[in-house]
Amino acid sequence: KKTALYGGSFDPIHLGHIHVAKECQKRLGVDQVVFVPCAQSPGKFAPIASTVERLHMLQLALETLPFQIWEVELNRGGES
Repeated sequence: KKTALYGGSFDPIHLGHIHVAKECQKRLGVDQVVFVPCAQSPGKFAPIASTVERLHMLQLALETLPFQIWEVELNRGGES
């Protein structure tokens, strides 16, 4: 399976993120796009929403879309 990983803080997730994921899938011909929310983006301020809130927003935004979420960076903590 050809997989694209899409990392970011997703604080909050928005239509721009979803558009990028759809275009990536279409133009690169990947089988799946996996969103990988980070605990802390390098070079950015700490997220406004909590880890739980950002994960929940991501789950709600993607629930009807063919994308997955990997929580490994959230669980690891620290800078991604």
